[in-house]
Amino acid sequence: MYYNDVHARFSKQYWHRKPSPNSETLPVPPAAVVRPPSPLITEDSAPGMILTRLLSEVIDAISAAPPASSSPAEISSYNEFIKILDWKIRNVTIPDTAAGSNPDEPLILEFYRLAMLVYLDRASKTQSGHRAKTQKQIGRAFTIIPKLGSCARQFPIFIIGCEARNDEQRAMVLDLLERTVKCVDSRKFTHTRLLLQAMWAQEDLAVGDRMDYGERLSSVISCCRIMPTFV
Repeated sequence: MYYNDVHARFSKQYWHRKPSPNSETLPVPPAAVVRPPSPLITEDSAPGMILTRLLSEVIDAISAAPPASSSPAEISSYNEFIKILDWKIRNVTIPDTAAGSNPDEPLILEFYRLAMLVYLDRASKTQSGHRAKTQKQIGRAFTIIPKLGSCARQFPIFIIGCEARNDEQRAMVLDLLERTVKCVDSRKFTHTRLLLQAMWAQEDLAVGDRMDYGERLSSVISCCRIMPTFV
């Protein structure tokens, strides 16, 4: 429940669906917007749970980004917090061997971590001088993709897939999706595939100044009639 809630909050940041003129807006009962309690997560918890908790912190941090009109002190404080969060994600210990039945588990966790780091850098817009490091992380993620038999987690596929800049990288992402739908319910990946194709089309058509990262995500995700959750 906690895992699903965290990923739903990621989508909610960018899903700004305008109601149709003839639609009736129904009130949302208070119970529907109450977050499930955060589980007790310690350094001894499973790496997947630790990364989920850190993704929750990332989402909160992106939502709390100071406006451009903020004072230099406020912006500096925010940038320092982003650096600390980046450090915490990079220092999560991922085992070399799988604890369960999936031999790809360590690679999937690393893929997930790389996606979180890339998203944190892109969405925070801290201009922290880490662009070269982010490009290295993206490159590492694309070396992992061919090694995965499947990846049931949509969030890293979407985030890293958005970074595909050529046909070879895009084919790698689509191949991973095809391998994955043979193992899980293929319907859950429909949004991911369509949204990635929309992001790539937007990238190909971009001329001059590119749209802000968050605006790009919003423009594509808001096209969905039903909010995608990327779980």
